[in-house]
Amino acid sequence: MLGYTPSEAAKLTVVVAVGIAVGAVVAARFIRLERAVKVLPVGIAMGLAVLCMVFARDTWTLIIGLLIIGGLGGFFLVPMNALLQHRGRLLMGAGHSVVVQNCNEHLSILAMQGMYAGMLRLEWRLEYIVVFFGLMLTVMMHLLWRRHRGDQVNEAATHAR
Repeated sequence: MLGYTPSEAAKLTVVVAVGIAVGAVVAARFIRLERAVKVLPVGIAMGLAVLCMVFARDTWTLIIGLLIIGGLGGFFLVPMNALLQHRGRLLMGAGHSVVVQNCNEHLSILAMQGMYAGMLRLEWRLEYIVVFFGLMLTVMMHLLWRRHRGDQVNEAATHAR
């Protein structure tokens, strides 16, 4: 959207990586496994931050936005991965858990790459693609958060009986 060459745009992944590293360190420091699901709203915030990227009109706004998205991503993913691996180890063993997690992650990446390729083939404007993925992330995270809250209510009702 800012007229970068593919090579210049690829360098922006470093900015996201720095944000992810910072977010991961902060999450590792402050989020305990027992409270991992408390970061679900951070996934919603990440989707909203992606949506805001359509307003980036200069390099510094872009860099700050990508740092924020990366930071939210790192802060979100570290506790979620820890929780997934912990629960998976309890349910099916560590090896199987990692295999299932990696398989799902790679299938998701493949699906998103396919959607992206399809949008490019349909000649969608980049702004529309950013909005689509930002909305998809926001809605999916909101649905997961609502489901978790509903599960908590059901679990509390079960224990009350």
